[in-house]
Amino acid sequence: MICPVVALSLLFALLIATPPAVHSQTSWINELHYDNAGTDVGEFVEVAYPTGTDVSAWSLYFYNGNGGTVYSTKTLASCTSTTNTGAGITFTLCYESGIQNGIRDAIALVDGSNTVLDFIAYEGMRSGGYSGGPANGLSAVDISVSEDSSITQSGYSLQKTGTGCTRDAFTWTGPINDTPGAANAGQTFTCSGTTPAPTPVFTPALTPTPTPAPTPAPTPAPTPAPTPAPTSAQPTTTPAAWINEFHYDNDGTDSGEFIEVAYTSGVVISGYQIVLYNGNGGSSYGTPTLSQGTLVGSVYLTVIDFPSNGIENGAPDGIALVDGEGAVVEFLSYEGAVTASGGPADGFIFTDIGVFETSTTPIGLSLQRAGSGCQGSAFTWQSPSANTKGAVNTGQTIACGPATPTPAPTTPAPQPPTTAAPVAPVSNLSVKAMTYNIKEGGTLGTEWKDIVKAENADILVFTEVGNWDDNNDQLLNQYLNEFNSYFSSETAYIGNTVQGISIANSANAIMTRFPIAYFIQLTDAILNSDLAHDIMAWKLDVANGSKFVWVFGIHLKCCGGSTNGVRREDNMAKLLDWIDANTAATDGVILMGDFNSVSPGDTDPSFAGYQSGFQPSAGSTLGDGPLRILLDSSDPRTSTVHTFRDAFREANPTCGSNGSCCADTLCDADLSNACPERGYTYVSDFDSRIDFVIVNQQVVVSGLGTVGDATLNGANVCTASDHLPVDVILDF
Repeated sequence: MICPVVALSLLFALLIATPPAVHSQTSWINELHYDNAGTDVGEFVEVAYPTGTDVSAWSLYFYNGNGGTVYSTKTLASCTSTTNTGAGITFTLCYESGIQNGIRDAIALVDGSNTVLDFIAYEGMRSGGYSGGPANGLSAVDISVSEDSSITQSGYSLQKTGTGCTRDAFTWTGPINDTPGAANAGQTFTCSGTTPAPTPVFTPALTPTPTPAPTPAPTPAPTPAPTPAPTSAQPTTTPAAWINEFHYDNDGTDSGEFIEVAYTSGVVISGYQIVLYNGNGGSSYGTPTLSQGTLVGSVYLTVIDFPSNGIENGAPDGIALVDGEGAVVEFLSYEGAVTASGGPADGFIFTDIGVFETSTTPIGLSLQRAGSGCQGSAFTWQSPSANTKGAVNTGQTIACGPATPTPAPTTPAPQPPTTAAPVAPVSNLSVKAMTYNIKEGGTLGTEWKDIVKAENADILVFTEVGNWDDNNDQLLNQYLNEFNSYFSSETAYIGNTVQGISIANSANAIMTRFPIAYFIQLTDAILNSDLAHDIMAWKLDVANGSKFVWVFGIHLKCCGGSTNGVRREDNMAKLLDWIDANTAATDGVILMGDFNSVSPGDTDPSFAGYQSGFQPSAGSTLGDGPLRILLDSSDPRTSTVHTFRDAFREANPTCGSNGSCCADTLCDADLSNACPERGYTYVSDFDSRIDFVIVNQQVVVSGLGTVGDATLNGANVCTASDHLPVDVILDF
């Protein structure tokens, strides 16, 4: 007979050591899509299981990472379709709108007896497990890949890949082109025919949260069963991330600028971003996202490279590391303290690291952390020394325990999804690019949105959007959602806007159907020029990493007079210096926006292509300096890397070549119909063409260009704004 106390101790020991029964890994969640740029579309979960299994009573339970409770359920019987692969595995495809976008959200696959068959989390996992439903007390397995609301294209998904016939034979990858109801890319089943239904077997990948046992009596208790070792999704160290090294200033022209971030296993770095803050006013001027790092010892290191003067030179400036939920993980400043204004670190007072670089610092040095530990606070910043970019710093020992390599997400070229409504692929041929000054952020009316919907451009640069970043980009996101909903059969737009501008009638924003690989807000300090409006630069990936096109949002100083003219010319000359230093001759380059200048091709009879019918009205007092710098190869200030052309004028080279190109005569009845190709974009007392699309040698003008388009009269093109939109068809 066993003593009751001993028996009770044995019972609790068994409860701790034995998790709830789960099936062997022959049934699993095989593919998932939950987030994409713009309005989420085509969300789904695909379940794989042995052919012949009755899944009519199975369900999916969706868990909220914030609190860990169930927020939705779906039975497999109500799902969209079932597909027999013929290789011993059958898929059930479940479309489910409203799958939450992380962080630490989870999905459980549960059979008819409430046994958990698979339990996955994305964008991190809850250390305390999840509560309620069949997965109560269980810790989900973090799949270590994720989708992103700013860059993931619709028609992509997260998928299992590999060869085998059980869950753990495959590894998660993505986002890549989705394959709902079919084997994933790189997935091969070796099950050979019908496989019998699985039997309940303990699976170490699903570890319940331990329940404390009561203190036993002194009588020795039986030895408990061994506790399963941590799985690859459960790191042995507390997840941490920190800024580990950076370089921003050196002797001569700044070069090799970078920021290195260190992070431990368990951190989903794809949701993180660096936010750069200007010490003069405290606003942000750049927000690059982090990509998967390289495992170096027991920590991952990921590096963001910046162009020359991409990181401002201090006195002071700040850097914030922000996680996927928008929480500030670390904030530091150099050359003095900074109080952030706007963005995720709004109101934070940055900590001065106490060391800095200067304009005499030799090239090849950096600021680094040294010491021993496994989190940022364990290290101290050191004076400039030889950089160790991508490696552990000099004098630094990172002791985090073992880390498990995480598969790097792939970034394939945008493709049409194979589910829901058909979506046109983003091609780098016949790309419609449009620039549009919408006047004071478009808040004075809604007609400008009718023009955008009628034009359906692939790349749009908006001018006068200084209020689009207010309240965490509220207006930008509002308009993105509206246009993506309207263009539901097209690849969704991705958007980005100028930051920290206090007036609506300033600067630029972009909506593009191509991924944004990099962007930077070019300020006075970066260009060393007295800008009226910051210039935005976006690097677009137009061919799956093999070709890039830089798009520059232009808004130069308004109004006539020699002082304003000189200022505009200096802005353009300094911008071209930056472009030549930071782009390659093989890159496409487009400058789009409101130049507040006219073209010498319209005003100078000696300029190539001039026609008298292109002349602006006599009331126009704007000079042609910025456009002459761009277009005149003999100008000493022109680019030494690129040859620029006026895309609209190339598409409309002569009077009478495209009679329906332009809407200026619709908007001003006093204008002559003799040469509509003059293309006035500012139709008022100063009838003139001041909004441009300028392209370099890597961009081909392949179709007609319009200003307002005479066919848009029904869309109120004349009253939507005080400027008319300009669009051209391009090949990259």
